Amino acid sequence: MGLQGRAYLHYWGALVLLGIGWNFLFVGGTTLLVANYRPAERFQMQAVNDFSVFGMSALASLMGGAVLLQFCWENVLALAALPLVLVVVRCCECVTRRRQRRGHRCSGVCLRCDTAVGELAA
Repeated sequence: MGLQGRAYLHYWGALVLLGIGWNFLFVGGTTLLVANYRPAERFQMQAVNDFSVFGMSALASLMGGAVLLQFCWENVLALAALPLVLVVVRCCECVTRRRQRRGHRCSGVCLRCDTAVGELAA
């Protein structure tokens, strides 16, 4: 959405989508965090997590203007998309390795093979 223009609504829409994603990731991450510790450790680990998350958020907020001034908006968006590309590449590698372990005859992501659809659902 941020690449579609430089108007106020484009920037505002990108921030709304960022906020929604932040909300889901923060709530989901906090829930998973406290579920994986013993009851005596939960509150301490949640405090460490909250401190690190909000500390990094404050640092990113303070550095946002300097980064935007140093680089242009398009470069900042391209840099932000880099982790998404890396995750997609890693997921493709995992699917390929999983198929090779099961003896699947396709070497890549195969959408034509019925076996691959069954393996992805499993």
